[in-house]
Amino acid sequence: MGQFSETSPTIRKEAAIASVNPPRIVDASCVLTIILLLSSVMGGTGSGKTTFINLLSGSELRVGWGLKSCTSTVQVSKPFELDDYVVTLIDTPGFDDTTRSDADILNMIATFFATAYEAGHLFSGIIYMHPISNVRMGGVSTLNFRLFQKLCGESAFGNVAIVTTMWGRVTESEGQAREKELSSEDLFFKPVLEMGGQMLRHDATLESAQAIMHAMIRNKPRPMKIQRELHDDKLDILQTSAGEELNRQLKEQAEMHREQLRALEKELREAILAKDEETKADLEEARMKLQADMARVQSDASKLASEYKDDKEQLERMLKDVEKKARQESELREEESQRRLRELQFSMKRAEDDTAYDIARMRQELFLLQSQSQGADCQPSGIGFFSLLGSALDIFLASQLALL
Repeated sequence: MGQFSETSPTIRKEAAIASVNPPRIVDASCVLTIILLLSSVMGGTGSGKTTFINLLSGSELRVGWGLKSCTSTVQVSKPFELDDYVVTLIDTPGFDDTTRSDADILNMIATFFATAYEAGHLFSGIIYMHPISNVRMGGVSTLNFRLFQKLCGESAFGNVAIVTTMWGRVTESEGQAREKELSSEDLFFKPVLEMGGQMLRHDATLESAQAIMHAMIRNKPRPMKIQRELHDDKLDILQTSAGEELNRQLKEQAEMHREQLRALEKELREAILAKDEETKADLEEARMKLQADMARVQSDASKLASEYKDDKEQLERMLKDVEKKARQESELREEESQRRLRELQFSMKRAEDDTAYDIARMRQELFLLQSQSQGADCQPSGIGFFSLLGSALDIFLASQLALL
């Protein structure tokens, strides 16, 4: 596995030329902080995590409204600087997504996490968002949080921030009461908080979002449990804690569906005997829907068992292709930059009769080109890596959809 680095953050500042402030160049020794965001809400929609990312990073990730989730894949923000740290935010789809099954979601994020871990990248923070406006934390949210705990593992709980959102929709007393319940119940957030996790508020302002980042960016990067299980322990995804938990949930759903089907068939027989055609039609429709749900759960269980390895190998191949293309594009940009650099150097040698303004302008452009050339080798590797990994995942998911 790649070597993990823990070095002090350093930002190199260059002197201004011709009274114009040049851009800062991020030294390769600076700390790259990757913050992962998940959500308690059905499909990840309504917690505000994608809006939170866009607010902090200036990205334009798709935001979901209503019941349909826009985060059906892993999205990566533009890197940004905060307190001399370079921060990348990663937006993951939630379980119980409106477009993908839980097995698909687990396979997707497990593939992403494991590939990042093998490349030597750890997460400095894990944000779990929950809208305080939810009157109660229902069954779906509770199951989501159990899966979240299995993904992280207790050793990573110290890097977790449970961020409550939607404070504008409740009174202060209502919010405080819900905070107290969520933080004090074993069924909710108490286990993570007791192991070093934080519970923070986000009021939808940039200042609030930055305060949350300030509380997390100096964390020591730690591997998630599912990363260690898949890579270090060489477990199959079904053998991981998250895989076992999801498989348990699927088995419970299947048993519940079987009980519902038995009850429906009993009612259907009674309707047939009573020659109640209207009730019979309604029950037959309900039975067909239930059978479709049972088939989906069975399909999810088989996907969980069989698809992870193939998906990961395919993603790794696509990542190599994307990296190769990015290197080629970078080399072309560098060639063009060097060509322009030579032109400017030649022009400046002949610029004795030019105005001071023209000379200053050329010096500024020359400095920027030199800085970009130096910075190409000084950028922290994780910045490009996560953007490339996100692109590879998009290509992979598009190829899967094309086969449907």
